[in-house]
Amino acid sequence: MILLRLSPLFLFSACEPEIPEDATMLAMGDSYFDYHEGSDIPDVAAARSGHVVYNAAISGAQLSSEEYAIPSQWVVGDWQVLLLNGGGNDVNDQCSCGACDAVLDGVISPNADSGVLVDLIQDTIQQGTPVVFMAYPEPPDGAEHGFDECRELMHEQSRRVKLLAEEESDLSFVDAGDVISPTNLDYFEEDQVHPSELGARVIGEYIAQFLPEPE
Repeated sequence: MILLRLSPLFLFSACEPEIPEDATMLAMGDSYFDYHEGSDIPDVAAARSGHVVYNAAISGAQLSSEEYAIPSQWVVGDWQVLLLNGGGNDVNDQCSCGACDAVLDGVISPNADSGVLVDLIQDTIQQGTPVVFMAYPEPPDGAEHGFDECRELMHEQSRRVKLLAEEESDLSFVDAGDVISPTNLDYFEEDQVHPSELGARVIGEYIAQFLPEPE
């Protein structure tokens, strides 16, 4: 649910990493994936599963906003799996985790039959790439930027993505909250939002279990 508040100039002046020639997995999302470069969640998941990852995630990215849009991170390639997260910045930035029904519906509708996240997942699957979607773990009380106020919304988003996964055999839903507890601050950075290196390792190793074996 996650926003590392960097300036737009910094976000777009940094050099894009080169795509490894043998990359098999694409990661897209926000700063929950773009934290601890080299030992971030996608890196750990790839190393544990045998995939080679290209991480296109950008801090501050949203699903339903044109600015830093997660769908625009897509890179054409022969990907064997897409690792995806997002949604937290949408409800935090656009409605401060308050009256957010319209924002969340724009990401994914209550019946999981429309929304930018649905379109992204279905388009990816139709191109022959399975998707693994990671839901955020709950942040501790007092998380910076008010992300602890987003819990109910993120639970509801998860319910909707699970509903979509029941219809899409090539979509896997992974809840990082299964392995990360908000009561154990060792899993979080000082902002109590982003994962610590320990948290990133635990989540990445868990996600690896849901990734297809590399071909």
